[in-house]
Amino acid sequence: MWAVFAHVSGIVGLGLFGPLIIMLVCGDQRPYAKAHATEALNFHITVLIGAVLSLVLVFVFFLGIFTMIAISIAALVYSILAAVAASRWEAFRYPLTLRLVT
Repeated sequence: MWAVFAHVSGIVGLGLFGPLIIMLVCGDQRPYAKAHATEALNFHITVLIGAVLSLVLVFVFFLGIFTMIAISIAALVYSILAAVAASRWEAFRYPLTLRLVT
């Protein structure tokens, strides 16, 4: 359940805080939940970086609007795919994600 919530937290608006709290609270007791929370946290950090760069592109070029929409759709789709994989007790790796948190 915690692994699924780590991925869904980005959809419901908790963004970085949901996976971070799960990673810190479930840490050593639930390694499966910690692994999924770490993966979700890395993904949400990458999405945040992409959103900030898109926001800058909105002011420089109007291409930023399209990149913001593409990032939002990709974040929604991949979060749902990861939540489904976590509910099946499968590992999931987000594509094109910076692995900043280990």
